[in-house]
Amino acid sequence: MRAVCYIRVSTDQEDQKNSMQTQQAEFKAWVEKNGYEIAENCGVWYSHEGTKVTKGLYADEGITGTSLKNRKAFKKMMEDAKKRKFDIIFVKDIKRFARSVEDFTKNLKDLKEFGIGVWFELLKLNSLDNSKEFIINLFASLAQEESNALSQSVQVGIRRIQKLGKWNAQIPYGYDVENGYLKINPKEAEIVKLIFDLYLNKNYGTAKIMKYLNEHKIPTKRGKVIWRQRIIRLILQNPIYVGQQITHRSITIDVNRKLRKEIPEEEQIIHYFPHLQIIDNETFEAVQKELKKRLEMFENNHRPSNVHLFSNLIYCGHCNTNFRRKRRQYDKNRFYWCCNGNDRYGSKFCNHRNTLDEEYLIQYIKDEIEKFKKMDHKAIFDEYIYVNFDSAEADKKVEELSQEIEKIQKMIKTNLMLLTDGIIDKEQYKSQNDELQAELKAKKNELNKYKTINQEITRLEAEFKDFIKYINEIDLENLTNAILKKIIKKIVVVTIEHDPFNNNERTTGISIHWNFIDGMSVEEIQRRYVAKIMNCSVEETYIV
Repeated sequence: MRAVCYIRVSTDQEDQKNSMQTQQAEFKAWVEKNGYEIAENCGVWYSHEGTKVTKGLYADEGITGTSLKNRKAFKKMMEDAKKRKFDIIFVKDIKRFARSVEDFTKNLKDLKEFGIGVWFELLKLNSLDNSKEFIINLFASLAQEESNALSQSVQVGIRRIQKLGKWNAQIPYGYDVENGYLKINPKEAEIVKLIFDLYLNKNYGTAKIMKYLNEHKIPTKRGKVIWRQRIIRLILQNPIYVGQQITHRSITIDVNRKLRKEIPEEEQIIHYFPHLQIIDNETFEAVQKELKKRLEMFENNHRPSNVHLFSNLIYCGHCNTNFRRKRRQYDKNRFYWCCNGNDRYGSKFCNHRNTLDEEYLIQYIKDEIEKFKKMDHKAIFDEYIYVNFDSAEADKKVEELSQEIEKIQKMIKTNLMLLTDGIIDKEQYKSQNDELQAELKAKKNELNKYKTINQEITRLEAEFKDFIKYINEIDLENLTNAILKKIIKKIVVVTIEHDPFNNNERTTGISIHWNFIDGMSVEEIQRRYVAKIMNCSVEETYIV
């Protein structure tokens, strides 16, 4: 019979390498004792140092046994087994073969179908011996439990150092680790500031920032000059840059099946370290809002752009499509903006072209900015607060949200039980869990808003004052797309078939949604204010 040997160690330390040599020697002795021959033309050794072909020996060096994903030698052995290149596999013990009962059972079953047995040296058992199947499966279960227990022990240790404020994960860009604690890397910190500035003030997208960094040969954390959009987005979203170090965000609930559970925000380990702050709070919050805004644009098939003054700022009030810029046929130096949906797909998509001359639009925006500067800002803010932060309704809302949160938490537990009982698979669990966790986070944020009304009002007031200060300092003769996007969320254009204020003639209505207090237009705030006072719907305020 042709025999092969499978060896695995989870680290490449010297004592583990010695273990591999010992297993090789035991395999050769076993082959000689039982009259087998070592299989020809098969065998491979994978390690961090490279790959080498071996005779009858499959080895995974420095690879964990909890998953088959990275065990290249094991996968190659199973491929060769299918081709009947050998008759029996020698393994030191079950833990070397697999620590997951699921993987263990499946692979043993496949090998049995190929007519190939596995000899477990410590148990002195052959997998083809049906009378020993129960014992083999029992030891496989024990190996899995041992693996889970080890994982739990490791996680307790990790939790202990996290509570001390130490860092045990991948080091974020802009920092180094010294004695277990994060510290700012001055060179990288300047690049972090540059990334935030390019995104917020220069209106760059993550793709354009990536291109900029790569063209300027700025190295990544690993020293490579290959930036990815995903990395830039993670930097823009990471609260570590305002000194908020968050750990214990998820835990492993089954190390063998690689199942992880998200940790609720209130149970996460959070440290506030002013000495780690690279980006000021106002800039960070502004970037989060801009990220959300651009994501919404993508979801509505609006591609973010800053090519022209009004790029991605004007929207059709009838079909919600963004406007496009076009050149006048009779005058190549003049441009106009119109509904993209109508222009591309015709009246079947949108009945209104909503054409606006660019020169008129520029002057209109300048006039509206000047008009806004002269408004009673305090009155607008007070109306907004009255509409959205009625303390009489807050208690009722807190109770409603608390009940909804409790319901979602029960659903999360039920979802985990369904997975544990084998009713749903890992993919279904993850999909449902992600959805429930997102909903839970949104409800908790809303609840926190109502629980901390006074703090929220103070925050909004400071934000509003900053907005007014910025708009008052704008140079109207040097407007850019980036400047407009900082003060305007969107410009909505509608066609009014019978305008009562213009002898019932057909006119074009323009509404500016300013980039403050939820991006609402002043008109919308006032309508909601009137509706609340008069106890009627917002729609009815048009009649009033």
